[in-house]
Amino acid sequence: AGLPEKTLKFLRNNQPQVMVMDCSHPPRADAPRNHCDLNTVLALNQVIRSPRVILTHISHQFDAWLMENALPSGFE
Repeated sequence: AGLPEKTLKFLRNNQPQVMVMDCSHPPRADAPRNHCDLNTVLALNQVIRSPRVILTHISHQFDAWLMENALPSGFE
């Protein structure tokens, strides 16, 4: 999960206005091995600082979590 350092540096330096990120899982205590969870995406965007983040590749468990919890401003 996460992004390669070279990709993270590129995005940080270019600050995209919109970023589409895979976010398959609700927040977890431990970082997932493959697809990102919400904590990972939030941490990545603290570095990249995109004003709009669109989440994709959402699992059924994350969808159920979203029915009970709001995303931060700028996330959809």
